[in-house]
Amino acid sequence: MRMVNKKTPGADGVSYEILKFIGWACEDVLLAVLNTAYEIGYWPPSLMEGLLVCLLFKGGDKEDCRQWRSICLSQLSSYKVFAGLLNDRMQSFNSIMGNISVVQKGFVKGVNGTAAQVAISRALNEIAARGGRVIGAHRCDGTALRPLRQAYVDYQNAFGSLEHRLVDGKR
Repeated sequence: MRMVNKKTPGADGVSYEILKFIGWACEDVLLAVLNTAYEIGYWPPSLMEGLLVCLLFKGGDKEDCRQWRSICLSQLSSYKVFAGLLNDRMQSFNSIMGNISVVQKGFVKGVNGTAAQVAISRALNEIAARGGRVIGAHRCDGTALRPLRQAYVDYQNAFGSLEHRLVDGKR
């Protein structure tokens, strides 16, 4: 698992830099705790706690609920490590078992999902330009339902460097 420097620490104030620095000294203990939690299916309560915070996105209209975005701030930085390790294990398992389709382009490590979105958009536009029907854009009787839209949002780094104290009300 890759830990990027200069990211927001958990509410415990422990940054990735600190985890990396002390990692050599406590790696075995942390790994034993995380492996045990994974194997027995019991997660320490501290790993399950988080603070859900609503953020106003780009200064939009405060009365418009679509302008609000929420994030969950983990209480412990070790949760980020745990979640990352669990994600790596799930990705490895799904890759080995063939659970990820070769046609899936979004949220797959090493695959450029944005390029796939552009290719899909071009293909749909070409179909429409030739008078073809795009599934999902018309009703059963052939009348136009609405233009087909697609979205691709990468939240991986959307809120990676927020300071907890600025969003949880503790100043």
